[in-house]
Amino acid sequence: MTSRANIGQLLACCWLLTQVAGLQAQILSNATQAAPAESAAPGNVQQAQAALTEDSAATGVRQVVWPKITMPQMTLPKIKLPQVTMPKWTMPDMSKLWNPVAAGFKKISAGSKKVWEGSKQMFSFGKKDAKSAPAAPVKSEPSLLRRMLGEAPEPAGPQTVGEWMSQPRLDP
Repeated sequence: MTSRANIGQLLACCWLLTQVAGLQAQILSNATQAAPAESAAPGNVQQAQAALTEDSAATGVRQVVWPKITMPQMTLPKIKLPQVTMPKWTMPDMSKLWNPVAAGFKKISAGSKKVWEGSKQMFSFGKKDAKSAPAAPVKSEPSLLRRMLGEAPEPAGPQTVGEWMSQPRLDP
């Protein structure tokens, strides 16, 4: 589709060039415009005459130079920005601010430590020098009443996820 459009444009340009080649130009002077009857004969064409320089005669093109336009010289006023200075600011001494807080924290920690030591002494039995050993796990034995009545102990529940999943489902 694109090549057909390009060929069409090329043919249109060629046709326009053949139409332009047959045109003739005619230069009329003021005298011939004032008296059109004298030089109005068909085929009577006046040729334009111009003085050509050596360069333009060699190339066949007349060189035209744009007129030189000088722009006015402009100077902008110098703008001086005001000097801005920031006030000097020093960081306050944070140790002076935190000293009361630190002293209060030390008092609280010392007091709680003293209370903890006192409660350990109050509730410790046996030797005072021996450190308290961790309590041994208590075996879950049935109570005296259950042993006397002869009831069977409850079965232990599932210990793993697999055991829990394999239990029978309860219907409501």
